Amino acid sequence: MTSTLRVLGVLVLGVAASGCAAGSAGRGSGSPGFGPQGWQGARQGAPLQVAHLYLPGWRQAAPVYYENRGGMAVTEGDIMLGPVHELGQAYGGPRLSYGGAFHAVASDNESHLWPGGVIPYEIDSSVTATRRGYIDWAVNHVSTTSVLSMRPRTPADEDYVTFTEAADGYGCWSWIGRKGGSQEIRVSDCENAGLLVHEIGHAAGFYHEQQRSDRDAFITVMWDEIEPSRREWFEVASNAVDVGPYDYASIMHYGRKSWSARGADTIVPKDPNAHIGQQEGLSDGDRAALAQLYRGGVKGPSLPGTGSTPGGIDWTKIFPGGVPPLPQGLPAGWPPTFPGLPATLPAIPIPPGLSIPGVL
Repeated sequence: MTSTLRVLGVLVLGVAASGCAAGSAGRGSGSPGFGPQGWQGARQGAPLQVAHLYLPGWRQAAPVYYENRGGMAVTEGDIMLGPVHELGQAYGGPRLSYGGAFHAVASDNESHLWPGGVIPYEIDSSVTATRRGYIDWAVNHVSTTSVLSMRPRTPADEDYVTFTEAADGYGCWSWIGRKGGSQEIRVSDCENAGLLVHEIGHAAGFYHEQQRSDRDAFITVMWDEIEPSRREWFEVASNAVDVGPYDYASIMHYGRKSWSARGADTIVPKDPNAHIGQQEGLSDGDRAALAQLYRGGVKGPSLPGTGSTPGGIDWTKIFPGGVPPLPQGLPAGWPPTFPGLPATLPAIPIPPGLSIPGVL
């Protein structure tokens, strides 16, 4: 399997493009990093709060560190969790699927994915012309280079994305996966179209790439350089499954200076030639991951307690090569024979007139 499911790290509050000059298409150009990569944008906010939650696709509850932004919980800078007072209700139990909850993917549970890979959307009247241009480019990019298709919402669409821009010019974030009804992608702080592609990746179901369990073989996290109040966001996601190779080029990867306290690198690739935090668009690995998630996932049998029900079984871990087919016919040597017994039993005569209900 060559695809890796991954996610970008754009900040909900400090998504600083870090001096990134937008190109003619509004993409990032030569930026040193993604999202919070711009150290001058790593604002020192209030200390993070913590709750033990089951985020989409997680097999067990784990600490989730979040910011309280006007009563709304935001984690990792750009992932919206919803009202703080509803976190326990929204994420109090697992929601897995037997098809596998891949790392950097919320879940391939149908309740989290967009049917047919189609994401309806609308653009709120609050969005300015500049951000509207970024949205148009990102939507076209995702729709023409991946298995996903984004189209304007129709009255028949119950679930859809709404792009909004806050009056205070603050926020660049998205929910993880399809949550039902209208779900917002805030674009106020999204300084180029590449950041919009990142946020659409979250809406499609991706978490952040550098949270993979194998990441320490590919990057070095410079803990002392991270803004102390945001270090928890650099921890490995311990209860997710990595699929495919690590992808430095993923648009879902944090940049070198994400959440830097002093302007130094917070993430250093072990490959000296690797570039992380690109803002040009989906990488080849990102596109392969979307294809795996929306068209190529291994499905297991439909059994009670599996599928979209809480506590479902991840059959891809049990059968990495696919669920084996059931044997056809009887195995060789069946039925067995026993020494001293005849291969067949003699017929037992039935007396005339005897009737056995259901038999005679």
